[in-house]
Amino acid sequence: MVVITIAEIANFNGYVTNSLVVTNSISLSGCTNDGFLEFHTQGYSADVDNGSCSTTIYNLDLTPELFFPISQTDNSMNIGMNVPSINLFEGGILGTFFDFNQDGTSECISTTEIQGTDNGSNGFFTIAIWETMQ
Repeated sequence: MVVITIAEIANFNGYVTNSLVVTNSISLSGCTNDGFLEFHTQGYSADVDNGSCSTTIYNLDLTPELFFPISQTDNSMNIGMNVPSINLFEGGILGTFFDFNQDGTSECISTTEIQGTDNGSNGFFTIAIWETMQ
């Protein structure tokens, strides 16, 4: 019978390499203030503010108490609310959307211009909504 001796498997504990380890970090610049639209739409979380924050987000604090009873006639209705901060958007367009066929895609059913204080409304605002027959 012949016995062949196999050498021990090498033990590399404590082995020191002569390689170079390089660590780099990349800073992403962008809008870092969550009070601005750009913070939420830039597609990444910025580490360094580059001054690109320009569109302020306004919280209108809409609550059910701000809505007046809905008056409905056939397939239309008017919704009224009293929110003085809506004046900040004077001249803007407000749209209403609804998912008629329940497919997850909302369709614009009406738009109206925000009048602001020019017409003496001082925050009282109405929007007419019409249902389009499908």
